Amino acid sequence: MSPKIDVPRATAAAECVVKTHFHLAEFIREGMTLAQIDAEVARTLDSLRCKSCFLGYKIPRTPPFPCHACLSVNDCVVHGTVASHTAPLKEGDIISIDIGVTHQGWIGDAAWTYAIKSRSEKAKALMDCGIESLRRGIATMQPGTQLIEFARAVQTYVESESGFHLTRGLGGHGIGRKL
Repeated sequence: MSPKIDVPRATAAAECVVKTHFHLAEFIREGMTLAQIDAEVARTLDSLRCKSCFLGYKIPRTPPFPCHACLSVNDCVVHGTVASHTAPLKEGDIISIDIGVTHQGWIGDAAWTYAIKSRSEKAKALMDCGIESLRRGIATMQPGTQLIEFARAVQTYVESESGFHLTRGLGGHGIGRKL
């Protein structure tokens, strides 16, 4: 960790993300649209006095990101929008919701995956793989450990032990004061 990190404020930003995800876990239901979920993300962030760092985010040669959260349903790997899946969610869908916020000058960011009612065996295995790979990555982290050890633990579990594969080029990013 950099000595310039304001740990209490960085933690507060992360807590806004976690609180939003816990709220969504109770809110999301079969029949909802991504537009309804994104609107609820906006309301929740507002109530927590933080802002989405995704809404309006712009990279060269692309339009600004149109949503408060990335909403990726089923086979949409990442960065889904309300326009990428317009049908209401149905039983068996899985949705990954990536929320990034700015709060007190710091960024908090995390994606959680939710199952709509029941889930297939493959969806269960995928979600369990995500939890276990994260657990194994975190277990490697000790003072002085390089971040590559986290990545190596995650990749080893996902690709050598679970039967899934990581998507190249989408291995994560750093956070701090800027996305």
